[in-house]
Amino acid sequence: MIRFRTRDLAILTEERCECGRTLPRHSRILGRADDMIKVKGVILFPRQIEEAVMRVEGTSENYQIVKEQKLPLTTLRVLVEPTPERFDAGRIDELAEQISQEIYAMLGVHVNVEVVPPGSIPRSEGKAKRVTEAE
Repeated sequence: MIRFRTRDLAILTEERCECGRTLPRHSRILGRADDMIKVKGVILFPRQIEEAVMRVEGTSENYQIVKEQKLPLTTLRVLVEPTPERFDAGRIDELAEQISQEIYAMLGVHVNVEVVPPGSIPRSEGKAKRVTEAE
């Protein structure tokens, strides 16, 4: 028996397994309920935004999601560090637009994307803190 923590999200399926077993089973863990963010009526996970950011060439692995409460809605702003080579090449607005379009294509939500200079997003010890609240 495998145990999963409370609030893990998965999909239950009763389809027959390729090996022939007929018991209900669940998919891989899709995320955690406490990581969920609801933006403009769409539920998304930080991991999905990371996937969209990483698909765009010229971005580094350093990004931060800033959650802003503008009652009654929650909006997101994504800060992204480009690679030093991409930053030196210029046309940063084009990179922000590409990332924004990739997020929209994957999630169906428009998100403000800001490209910041390399090294400007704070690094954390241990697990990276990707989602922050706006001040």
